[in-house]
Amino acid sequence: MGQFLDCCYCLEPGMKLPLDLPVAGRCRINTIEVRKMLQIGELSEQAGVPSKTIRYYEEIGLLPEPQRAENGYRVYSQEDVDRLQFIRRARALDFALDEIAEILAFRERNEPPCRYVMGLICHQIDAIESRIRDLERIRDELKALHEAGQDLPEDVRMRTCICHLVQTGIASS
Repeated sequence: MGQFLDCCYCLEPGMKLPLDLPVAGRCRINTIEVRKMLQIGELSEQAGVPSKTIRYYEEIGLLPEPQRAENGYRVYSQEDVDRLQFIRRARALDFALDEIAEILAFRERNEPPCRYVMGLICHQIDAIESRIRDLERIRDELKALHEAGQDLPEDVRMRTCICHLVQTGIASS
């Protein structure tokens, strides 16, 4: 029998795969991809999304059904982290869940979702501008109510106080 040299191939810190290599001659090493799988708590931490939300996203199909470890626990890959981070960011931009699902469906069909996303962005901008106008109108009305209410008495029946103006509006008084 030939001589063998004991060595280890490091997969990541703390994980080692023992190898027996011949000291002399040729040897061939087949490499395998080792992917670290995450439990739901680790996924939650890395993606910044609560575990309950992750389960909900699985339920509605935004996340694929997870693999299961031998003990039955859900396990996730880096692709799941990336997908969840995309979903979280899209939600922060106020995209609806069905819109996010459509973006992901484009990806799964190997089609670029860019035009669809650009349309969503334009729609979001229009909706935000409309909301800003509404908020400015509400702000102006609240300022007018506050100013008008400065000189009004307190009234338990709410007929001559600020509460009356809130109910009827300033133009009615």
